[in-house]
Amino acid sequence: MHKCIFHKKQPKYRHTSIFIHLKKMKIPRRKKWLKSFMLDDYLISNWHRICRNHFTISDNKQGSAYKQILWPESVPKQHPNNLLEIESSLDLCWTRIHEGIQMYLKAFQLPGESPLI
Repeated sequence: MHKCIFHKKQPKYRHTSIFIHLKKMKIPRRKKWLKSFMLDDYLISNWHRICRNHFTISDNKQGSAYKQILWPESVPKQHPNNLLEIESSLDLCWTRIHEGIQMYLKAFQLPGESPLI
């Protein structure tokens, strides 16, 4: 089985083992993809692939679950799934900070006084 050029290991699960052959791509598109990984074209061999873990749902056309078809303008990302996790954890942090500030202000509010927030 081929390995992904980015994380250089075989996928953990069979359903993530869809690979895209880099050498068979048209040169302008391949260069754009390699630029997203900060790789040079001369380092690519016939054995190099990019696994589907580097694409988001919006990169794929709606179609069969067994055949993944990418939009022509799709470019792989190094960690697309991690970005979503980071965004959601930041939202959670801001929510907790806001709740903490409200509790702090409420603790120092005098009886009969209007809320500060």
